[in-house]
Amino acid sequence: MRSISPWFGAALVFALCVFCVLPAVAQESGKWSVGGSVSLNQPIGTFKYYSGTTAKYGLNFSYVVSPRVSVEFEYQRTKDENAGLEGAEFIWFIDSKRYVDPDVSHEIDWNIFSFNAIVRMGDRPMLIAEQWNPYITVGAGFYRYDSFVQNLIWPGQAVAVTGASSLDPTGAAGPDNSVSLPATHDRRAAFTLNGGIGLEAFIISNVSIDIRARYHLSIGDLRPFNDFGLFQTFPLQQFDIGGGFKFYFMGG
Repeated sequence: MRSISPWFGAALVFALCVFCVLPAVAQESGKWSVGGSVSLNQPIGTFKYYSGTTAKYGLNFSYVVSPRVSVEFEYQRTKDENAGLEGAEFIWFIDSKRYVDPDVSHEIDWNIFSFNAIVRMGDRPMLIAEQWNPYITVGAGFYRYDSFVQNLIWPGQAVAVTGASSLDPTGAAGPDNSVSLPATHDRRAAFTLNGGIGLEAFIISNVSIDIRARYHLSIGDLRPFNDFGLFQTFPLQQFDIGGGFKFYFMGG
């Protein structure tokens, strides 16, 4: 069966969001906002073995189509410069000892583009100082990621060496640290769904603090490194929590 294009999936989700909120446009003068955010991103499921907690930075543009609904375009970026292979152990089949490659470099870089729908709960008005609005948010988009590995020792080598090249900390016979695998890049764009809850609190009439927590499910995977305990992971799951500011402007 032919799979559905991720671009088609994203366009369909966005079209449904627009279809649901368009009837309210005529009843509400347009308001739009720009904002920025900082959050902590935590991989979960099997993805937690590949990457740790990272800081995530974002920019967003949103349009208020009714007192209860906004649509938002969001860009976020996060990078783990010390990903799962750094510090990972492998068992060398020659002597059955555990070794750690001190020279491996593993980075995972994310560039995230998504369209989100924000649905406020209750009938509290917006753009009023000291007013707060809880909401739920759902979205879809493309999360482009790049997992880059270099200087990874070849765990299948069968000749022991001694001295400075040996991975044995005493310099005794062990695997040769200079025998490494070719560098690898896993560059992919994964169709992703996200959902969560948030709270927007207005400091003054057109400036708000936006706090949210979300779950992200990316239809993607990463190259396994079974010898190092990093097995096939699918899908890629993450959870983030953070906050930021939004600045509102009046439309026509």
